[in-house]
Amino acid sequence: MVAVPAIALTGFGRAQDAKRAIRAGFNAHLAKPVSLPELLSAIDRIKAPKLE
Repeated sequence: MVAVPAIALTGFGRAQDAKRAIRAGFNAHLAKPVSLPELLSAIDRIKAPKLE
């Protein structure tokens, strides 16, 4: 089975909400409203490294 990275996007921005999302299997957590730089940063953090 292949792991698929997933980012939780919620309306809750507390630290405990982020921890809950990570425990649920998400790779990252963002709270709405999310900015494009935040989203791109989260994607960069969780994406698989390029194979050479």
